[in-house]
Amino acid sequence: MSPLLEDAALLVAVLGLVSGLITLVRLRDVLLAFGVLLDFLVAAGLIRLAGELTFHGLLGVALVIAVRKLVMHALRADQRVPDGPSPAGARARSPQRRRPVRP
Repeated sequence: MSPLLEDAALLVAVLGLVSGLITLVRLRDVLLAFGVLLDFLVAAGLIRLAGELTFHGLLGVALVIAVRKLVMHALRADQRVPDGPSPAGARARSPQRRRPVRP
């Protein structure tokens, strides 16, 4: 691989780390910060593949993509989980189950 592509891949990876940290500090959004970091790492891996297409390099990029998918899915699922149990007897009623008000 050429030194230019190696330097470019390293620069993109470092920029991804910096961008992810800035996103985390400024927006306090872990999901978005991980997404930014992992997108930059995928880009760095693809730049490395442009220089020398090897099975090891391809496996590395595929691993980063798989980790990105798993982490993002886990973080999104964690956001959907309610903080605690709902109060006893407080059930949400659907609009179809409401009884009409009688005059």
